[in-house]
Amino acid sequence: MNLLIILVSIVLGIQVALFFVIRNKRKKEKENSVIEKYNIKSAGDAFKLLNDPSIPEADRIEIERLYNGEEGS
Repeated sequence: MNLLIILVSIVLGIQVALFFVIRNKRKKEKENSVIEKYNIKSAGDAFKLLNDPSIPEADRIEIERLYNGEEGS
């Protein structure tokens, strides 16, 4: 019975650790994604952002690449 409790505790610990690792990874991806950062839902949203002078140039280049349908990182 003790072995079962130890095994369940280890599995639960691994699940909790994976939850926080995945959560942190998604948070970092969301910070780096211009789609999430500017809440782009359509090509029209991207076009409006391309014409917005307050958008940083690096983000504007990424939005333009996505608007033109170019693949890449």
